[in-house]
Amino acid sequence: MKITGLRTRIVNLEFRNCVLVTIETDAGLTGISETVMKRKTFTIEQSILQLQRYLIGKDPTEIEEHWEKLYRDSFWVGGPMHATAISAVDCAMWDLLGKSLGVPVHKLTGGPTRRSVPVYCH
Repeated sequence: MKITGLRTRIVNLEFRNCVLVTIETDAGLTGISETVMKRKTFTIEQSILQLQRYLIGKDPTEIEEHWEKLYRDSFWVGGPMHATAISAVDCAMWDLLGKSLGVPVHKLTGGPTRRSVPVYCH
């Protein structure tokens, strides 16, 4: 399985915007994630899209390898905007891995930590 594309979409959440990330593969699977950085929506979106140059043609299941390269191969290592972009791509790759193995992501990371999630509306 190889990465063939990366798409973003901005969703207005009223109090801030969310950037949805979709990683596409030649196997027909897609990995989806989201990220938010208040008042930096377009900057984060472009940062995510710039990561595409490295990701195209790579195996999305080699998540730790990609994280290290994306983080360490930048001129200025780190920073919140760079980390936010990498985090969105990282989560989408975990989603892809879970889908390719037919298991939820929490099974890949040690199992669930809760049996229910409290919900509130604000």
